[in-house]
Amino acid sequence: MSKEAPVHFVPIELERDYPMLCKWWSGHKANPPAKIILPRGWVAAGSGLPIAACFLYVAERKIAVIEYMTTNPQVAHSRELWITVCALYDYLEKVAKDEGCQAIISFVKPNSSEQRIMVRMGYATSDDDPGHKLYGKPLQNQEKWTPPADGVIKCPSPS
Repeated sequence: MSKEAPVHFVPIELERDYPMLCKWWSGHKANPPAKIILPRGWVAAGSGLPIAACFLYVAERKIAVIEYMTTNPQVAHSRELWITVCALYDYLEKVAKDEGCQAIISFVKPNSSEQRIMVRMGYATSDDDPGHKLYGKPLQNQEKWTPPADGVIKCPSPS
């Protein structure tokens, strides 16, 4: 994808796109989620090539959850992949904001490319966990949001 080729976002149509997405998940040694549990999603494409896909759950218009990110294995480890995934996250944030969500979260595997992208985009993590970590970012009043210096969000102790 060149600088002249913008990223385009196409709503996922499961009947059409699920076989391609399953190949992508399998290409990354991930188990494809069941089609029945997938919410709205989008494929991000550049230069006519589908590059990344992701799904967005919205809970009571307060919080959005990014899930099931996958990428085209043909463009793995490329700069265009990084640019497209960042653009897709930006797009999902806009969708969530437009729907009145106050925060956006995602469960991400530690030490993954996805984790590095999320941290770079201003997401902060929950307490340390050996499995996937929860990353979150407020979407309202962002001018007041500063991630903790150590990057760890601490849950308040029960009273």
